[in-house]
Amino acid sequence: MSNFAFLAAEFPAVHEAAVEAERQAAVSPTAAAFFAGKAVEIAVKWAFRTDPGLKLPYQDNIAAPLHEPSFRVEEVAPLPLQRTLGTEDAKRFDLLMFSLELALLKGSKRFDTLKKQLLEIASALEDQMGIPAIAHQAVLIEEIQTDLWWEGVTVPLFELVRLRLRDLIQHIEKSKRVVVYSNFADEIGDGVEHVLPQVGEADFARFKQKARHFLKAHEDHIVLHKLRQGKPLTPTDLGELEKMLLDAGIGEAGDIERARETSQGFGRFVRSVVGLDRAAVRDAFGEFLAAGVASAAQIEFINMVIEHLTDLGVMDPELLYEPPFTDVAPTGPEQLFDEEKVTRLFTRIKAINDSAVARGIRSERLHQPLKPPSSSSDLIGRTAFFAARSPKCACNIRCLRAPLCPERHSRVLFVTRQFLT
Repeated sequence: MSNFAFLAAEFPAVHEAAVEAERQAAVSPTAAAFFAGKAVEIAVKWAFRTDPGLKLPYQDNIAAPLHEPSFRVEEVAPLPLQRTLGTEDAKRFDLLMFSLELALLKGSKRFDTLKKQLLEIASALEDQMGIPAIAHQAVLIEEIQTDLWWEGVTVPLFELVRLRLRDLIQHIEKSKRVVVYSNFADEIGDGVEHVLPQVGEADFARFKQKARHFLKAHEDHIVLHKLRQGKPLTPTDLGELEKMLLDAGIGEAGDIERARETSQGFGRFVRSVVGLDRAAVRDAFGEFLAAGVASAAQIEFINMVIEHLTDLGVMDPELLYEPPFTDVAPTGPEQLFDEEKVTRLFTRIKAINDSAVARGIRSERLHQPLKPPSSSSDLIGRTAFFAARSPKCACNIRCLRAPLCPERHSRVLFVTRQFLT
């Protein structure tokens, strides 16, 4: 097969000349040079006919267009260097955006599939607005998820998205990094059914976006007010929220069920969409910010917790041991607070999370019955991140101090009483 076979489909004339040059290379170098020059000439003339930014010179020989100022080599994009391309996530995002640009220019059928992938990424980034770098691009991220943004979209606009978001992809939660990047040609073979992960993510992202705009426009509703203030909900409250969205045509029963499953409860889903009232969150953590008691690092750490809860409504306590929190306390909150305050911090976060769950409704994932461990290693593996980090908690759990590593010597391993007896 020729090295220039890739030209055959879109540039047959260039392909013919290039293949002939390749064939003559071992037989007649002069003939090979002639056909190589012909291939270049055809390609350059095609560029001048196609690109309106290139000014066709008055002379019709190959030298004239090559020396035309509008065809200067400075105008050609530089070759990418591996050391400047960033993380793997950034490179994969580059591939997605370049594929979108090509699909737009060619009018390819792949455009809709690639569009859905970008919508999924935008939705995942929107869930991380607590990170300052992502919050800085909030307007763009939200606009991408609107139908108006896609009307008359252009390649320069795609490039703007690529440059602004490529370094943010690494911040998407690992559990949500399910976007499949692909760059291959379809081949029709025998039909086989496959279960694809996250099919319908773009539709759910659109539902979430509609729900966000609708609920923010109705924040004065009594149930939403309770939810944003962190006050406990009832099953009737949750039913009212579901009815609001269904009656307004924001989604269907399947969307509500999907939201309930992905967020461990519909209340948590709505909370993640509308967030919490900042003043209410600050009041909840007031004891950690008392003047004359808290250090500058402690105040900064708690303010980051407040920002996260205000934007996202709920918080996984394990995030306190990940960036950006570890930028302030590299080994976790135990580095800044004593054991008693760490316990209260985890308890306060848990209470805020639980306030979005209606009384009498428990998350199955968080309240599955515990089974005795099969071995000591199984015990450690299943309880290393158990409940909270204190000698004794409200769940009647007691602990054994068990360092996980020298850097995390203050973290403790919790074991239920039934495991100890």
